[in-house]
Amino acid sequence: MVTYLLGAGASAKALPLVGDDFKRRVEIFVQELRRINSYNNEMFSSDNLFVLILDQIKLHASPDTYAKKLFLLGKEWESNYYQFKNFLSCYIIWEQLNKKYLEQEKNQKGDSKIEKIFTTLDYRYDVLCAAIQEKSATLPKNFSLVTWNYDLQFERTLHQYEKPGIPLHQTFQGLVDDNKIYRLNGSAWFEYQDGEKIIYPFDNLLINDNDYLKLFCEIIKDEKSKYRNHLRFAWEKNEDSINKAQNSFVQSNSAVIIGYSFPYYNRSIDWQILSTFRGATKKNIYLQYPTEEEFHKIKDKLILMFASKLKWNEDTVLTQFNFIPIVNHDQFYIPDELL
Repeated sequence: MVTYLLGAGASAKALPLVGDDFKRRVEIFVQELRRINSYNNEMFSSDNLFVLILDQIKLHASPDTYAKKLFLLGKEWESNYYQFKNFLSCYIIWEQLNKKYLEQEKNQKGDSKIEKIFTTLDYRYDVLCAAIQEKSATLPKNFSLVTWNYDLQFERTLHQYEKPGIPLHQTFQGLVDDNKIYRLNGSAWFEYQDGEKIIYPFDNLLINDNDYLKLFCEIIKDEKSKYRNHLRFAWEKNEDSINKAQNSFVQSNSAVIIGYSFPYYNRSIDWQILSTFRGATKKNIYLQYPTEEEFHKIKDKLILMFASKLKWNEDTVLTQFNFIPIVNHDQFYIPDELL
């Protein structure tokens, strides 16, 4: 069994990493929300809300940091917390929409704020899916994926291999039912009840339409909790996903870790998961990062984690695991064990 563990770097060719580029992209998103609002004179309060959220994103190191702060502030800030999660999910969905209208605006105005990322899918997922499938939209039995990301890059990629007419939410649910993907933070994905029917408003993410922006505005300021957000941070005691991720690592002899920095605020959950990745045989840990320097940084973090938690010295850790560097930008590493 091979289990992949993904962080933000695994979607970096379609979504901006946390930092100045991310904050510029969120600013453009807010500009687009305000542009749609300008057609409706009753929505000035929403305008202010979008700007306030943008200001908080600019003030904090990452959106997760701000979300954790709101969560820890408790009941009095609960509505702000869910409102921010709705905003964040809408932004992630927006980044995966066709944004040709922004390219056109850039050409006409030369606006430097409109940055480089217009690709809606990170092509490396496509390379992975094409390589490991023996049957369309069917993944190998010895493959599973654990991710901290809440984008839909993997689901959308696999959906391209489905028969025409299959809705995205069916691909999404199929991966969950088949125990192929475990989302530690949930996903940027919404549904709502219409009578006896469940509606998935973002089943088609390929359409470029201002109606999406209007829908984002409605969701972000939703006070009646009409829309169910699937984004659920791991610190919300997302035990089901954690337990399933643990079970996946228990069954695995190899782990492929891509683009994940092991931040401190995830460390306890990372340990819950990786503590199960031990056994009588030596395990392979493939660490795929852009540089050798980053490989050694992550390797040292993992050695320290195992050593401190299990009271091992470094040599003992190295007898239990093979840490294998993978420096490759063009595709996700596929170990021989998977083929």
